[in-house]
Amino acid sequence: VNGERRALYNYAEIGAFEQLQYDTKEILDQHALPKEIYQKFNSRRLNLPKYQWTIVDAKTKTRFLAWSYTLTSFYGLKFLQTVILWLRAHNIQNNIKTRMDGGTEFFSASERKLADWNEQLRPLGAVAEWTGGAKWKNNLVERTHRIDDEEFYCPRGGHINSNSDFLVEGQYWNFYYNRRSSDGIGMNGMSPKDRLDSLGIYNADQICSFPMLILDSLFNPLLETFPQAQSQNVLTPYHLKLTMGIIASAMMPIV
Repeated sequence: VNGERRALYNYAEIGAFEQLQYDTKEILDQHALPKEIYQKFNSRRLNLPKYQWTIVDAKTKTRFLAWSYTLTSFYGLKFLQTVILWLRAHNIQNNIKTRMDGGTEFFSASERKLADWNEQLRPLGAVAEWTGGAKWKNNLVERTHRIDDEEFYCPRGGHINSNSDFLVEGQYWNFYYNRRSSDGIGMNGMSPKDRLDSLGIYNADQICSFPMLILDSLFNPLLETFPQAQSQNVLTPYHLKLTMGIIASAMMPIV
């Protein structure tokens, strides 16, 4: 009310990847996209992904993106596990807390389901946290979605005419975002990659080169083999092991 700006975190004290924010974005937004771009992404013939999944680090503003054709809580948990495994594979060892809203693609504001998520995240040294319905608690990740519209979907949508085009453009967009200047608190105009460098993280470039993921293509084979409703409680350790194998295969270097 009084116009003062208050920080969500004590940015001087938190470390890189200690506090993440997680949200989804529906690409088909009539208020954000020009008519021709909206129609292209809505085309059954092109069959382009309809949803974007976004995880952003509060300290460095590093982002990790994926896309999908549908929203499910299975994808919600698996993408989060994928990002955490990516960080662990790049020697990020601190505890990781991820904040998200209570959407159906996460845990539907269910304390029981949130507890189940945290049971599965615990072996990875991570915990999920609900915003409790306070949208401002997740405003870092939500603000980046406007950048997606203005600097990716609107200017580059005209160049996307196939699924292959989308994969290429999405990968370059992710690379570019993590190397563009940020006006976030504590960034001093640095890019996420430069901020990681300034914190002494030697493999910042590799961390910022997170690969393009279409979640349906990556995880549907797992769902077909082990239907979620029957196996999520009984086969969770096996799911995690199998998921890590699928992720390792999907994250081979791009040449």
